[in-house]
Amino acid sequence: MTDDLGDYALLGDFHTIALVNSRGGLDWLCVPRFDSMPCFAALTNGDRGGSWTVSPEKGGRVTRRRYRPGTLVLESEWDTPSGTIRTVDCMAPRADDARVVRIVEGITGCVPVHVVFKPRFDHGDRTPWLRCTGTTVSAVAGSDALWLDASVPLVRVAGHNAAEARFTVAAGQQAGFVLTHTASYLPKPPTAAPGDLIGATERFWSKWSAGVDGTDSWGDALQRAMITLKALTHTPTGAVVSSPVFRTGEPPSLCDVAEASSTLRALLHAELADEARAWREWLVRAVAGDPRYAATRYTVDGRGDPSARATGAGSLGELLHGVNSADHLWLPSRDPAWDLQLDLLDHLESAWDQPDDDQDGIGSSPGHRVVSKVRAWAGLDRAVRTADRHGLPGPVDRWRAARARLRAEVCAKGYDPNRNTFTSHYGSDVVDPELLMMPEVGFLPWRDVRVRGTVSAITAALSTADNVMPVSLAPGTPLMTGFRLVAALDGTGESAAAGALFRQLLTARNDVGLLGKFYDPTARHIGLTPNVTSVVSMINAARQLRSRLRTS
Repeated sequence: MTDDLGDYALLGDFHTIALVNSRGGLDWLCVPRFDSMPCFAALTNGDRGGSWTVSPEKGGRVTRRRYRPGTLVLESEWDTPSGTIRTVDCMAPRADDARVVRIVEGITGCVPVHVVFKPRFDHGDRTPWLRCTGTTVSAVAGSDALWLDASVPLVRVAGHNAAEARFTVAAGQQAGFVLTHTASYLPKPPTAAPGDLIGATERFWSKWSAGVDGTDSWGDALQRAMITLKALTHTPTGAVVSSPVFRTGEPPSLCDVAEASSTLRALLHAELADEARAWREWLVRAVAGDPRYAATRYTVDGRGDPSARATGAGSLGELLHGVNSADHLWLPSRDPAWDLQLDLLDHLESAWDQPDDDQDGIGSSPGHRVVSKVRAWAGLDRAVRTADRHGLPGPVDRWRAARARLRAEVCAKGYDPNRNTFTSHYGSDVVDPELLMMPEVGFLPWRDVRVRGTVSAITAALSTADNVMPVSLAPGTPLMTGFRLVAALDGTGESAAAGALFRQLLTARNDVGLLGKFYDPTARHIGLTPNVTSVVSMINAARQLRSRLRTS
């Protein structure tokens, strides 16, 4: 386990992920899919949660680690007094069962290695029945079984319900481990060669990432962000997982639709057209039914979190915006799901002029929140455009009138002419960084004087007094906000400041190029890596910068 949430590297197979720290500990894994209960959860529950560590016998942090270029194959190296070893970790793309592969390679000298396998199910609440037989360990708890096959002997650790291996690896030697999850009533799966699985994984990712444009100075960072977004997409359903880690007692509602349209844009910017279409179709299925029960968070199979109802105008608008975004971003939908949209629009029309009561889970004080109104406007706007484009039935003139009234009201009540900025709530004197999305959704053009004033006010509120950088963000600023500010600065003509800020934000990546949630110039990574909202906003900002550079 590590105390630094930004310490983790990501492995994934498009059904679930594993998180590995810089001491060789696999501290998080849910199988068979993202929202299953974890079998390793040291990340959230410490030693009680279980982990699987592969490291030199004396432990310690890695000397260096990296992903093999264009892949999710992780290499970690330890320099020790007796020599150097490398571990190679990956999750093989899913054929049937989930597999985690780990290989230890001797680089120089002769290094003692210690492997500790300590699975615990349901955040540590279920200790498995563990059996060791030569080079195989089985761990069974209820409906779940884990099978660890190794090329070295494994023995049970007395009194700890764990297994371990102690061995020495010399230069040129290897030891391999393959962990497989199955249903407990099934027989042991066939033993797979770890080297073959790693080779197949590397070939898959290399082929996939070959089309990513890395011609500029931050191409590698963008490629890593795209790989991360791909890894956090659940292939069977199309869901994009925004919160892959959850604590004891929390519902595993991993898919947050509060940024549905931004996520779809990022998928398209990452040239993941199939994934973008699947995400949109997942969203339609998730919110289908009575709009009163729509939620802002869902499991990967579309079960809503009842504690996160999407009853406010902002959430309803974002759902409509997300459902329609594909149609307006070069990806015509096969089915506009118009009957579903009509139900959502009915509820939106009755909600847009009501104050927020925090039913959207935004944690703000009651009142008319401006960003909620803008999201509602975007939902109405996209519905009107979809109806016009496809000749769909509905009270389109009434929606147009509501859209116009809503924009007029926001510009009258949510704008402070004395300071030339939109504010967080009607009548407030506080700015809201989320308002950076106003020109993104087309509420006002980038060069509108009110947008320029709002961007300037938000920039000042987020910045520290630093005469070196055009914009220097304060520690603790969400990276999502920082990357949105990049897009806003670029959109309002401050291209040099936008580029400088983008490069500044890239320094917040950890040693393997993953983004956490918050920015800290001391290079201490705040928040768990990876964070999908940071990844999404980074991809969208990079696309905007690239588009401007190519047209200028």
